[in-house]
Amino acid sequence: MSNKIKTFLAIVFYYSGISYLSFRINVLFSKLFVVNYHCTPFEFNSNFEYQIKFLKKFYTNTSLDNLKEINKLNPNTRNKPFLIITFDDGLRSNYDNALPILKKHGFSGWFFICPKFLNRSSLNILNEHSIFPKQKYDDNRYCMNKSELLSLSSSNFIGSHTFSHHRFRNDDLEKKINNEIVSSKISLQKELNLKIDSFAWVGGEEDHYIEKANKKIIKNYNFVFTTLVKSIYSKVNHKNIPRTNIENTFSKEMFLFQISGILDLVYIFKRKRVSRILNK
Repeated sequence: MSNKIKTFLAIVFYYSGISYLSFRINVLFSKLFVVNYHCTPFEFNSNFEYQIKFLKKFYTNTSLDNLKEINKLNPNTRNKPFLIITFDDGLRSNYDNALPILKKHGFSGWFFICPKFLNRSSLNILNEHSIFPKQKYDDNRYCMNKSELLSLSSSNFIGSHTFSHHRFRNDDLEKKINNEIVSSKISLQKELNLKIDSFAWVGGEEDHYIEKANKKIIKNYNFVFTTLVKSIYSKVNHKNIPRTNIENTFSKEMFLFQISGILDLVYIFKRKRVSRILNK
């Protein structure tokens, strides 16, 4: 779906009430909903707080223990479905801008880090690896450093996002796949002295979900996040947890459209094709 069409539909569905109605129905049947952000620039802090406050009305925060035991929990013992808020790429703007707002409203963040950029995160280096921050830093450091990650780890969660923000391809050599998946985990654990047990695929493009990478991922991580746009209504597959992308730059119309569940239907066939690969 093109951005122009999506923007048009977001506006029409917002003011007609379709997005909100679809969202409320979606929440009614949801067990778990996962969203992901990228850069969270300061100038859109008010947008981000609006989004978090909106989500807080309908969802409850998810701890690691909640996620581990979610398939055993009795749905009658909770009033709201669970929400996981994730951030890809380990950008400094997440620490500076998003983290205080999450803390203010009682949410944990799940931060997926590329260890290659822990100590080398200039704008040029990130751009070379298809990461495009939207907030400028005069000191040219765009990713969180070790002390910032350790600071947030006490009440948030850290996972791997490959070693170098790599989109997998069928022609990737075994050495490359091993570095992006296994070395990424080892590097983060050594650098931070933390257990790294979750992984988020890079990119939502269908052809980057490849079987040989998936086998290595599910062998090394217990919780695997994709970007396959879906609320979860029944049993959670911990090796294939879909996420819905939102950004703090989104208008209210686009934000509600993205989380309404409408896009779950748009991507249903892509999700089935990718899931066949991931569930082999």
